Amino acid sequence: MKKPQDFQSKKRNLGEGITPQDFLDTLKVIRDAKDLDKIQELILSIFQMYGLKTDEVAALLFSIMKSMMNQEHNKRFLKERLSIDITNLGKNELDGIFTIQKALLLSFNERGN
Repeated sequence: MKKPQDFQSKKRNLGEGITPQDFLDTLKVIRDAKDLDKIQELILSIFQMYGLKTDEVAALLFSIMKSMMNQEHNKRFLKERLSIDITNLGKNELDGIFTIQKALLLSFNERGN
């Protein structure tokens, strides 16, 4: 996966008249509402804008999940609630992350979300 560019150094157009500030403003509104459908719409529009293929999306979503699991508050949640040490998944980290993601999704669905 390519390293992300530094979008703070210059104001860049993200395409179709969307500026970085427009994007950040939209993210703030979505964050305040925590509307998962709106978040999904935004992410899908980004994927479509960049013309990502399914294998690229799969790699990106895996990388995002791995990064999210390694944030301190999520590491603590996984350790305390599920007894999972995300830093010690063994040789097959890919399967470990997929298994954790599946368990989280099943739990989310059981809560009626």
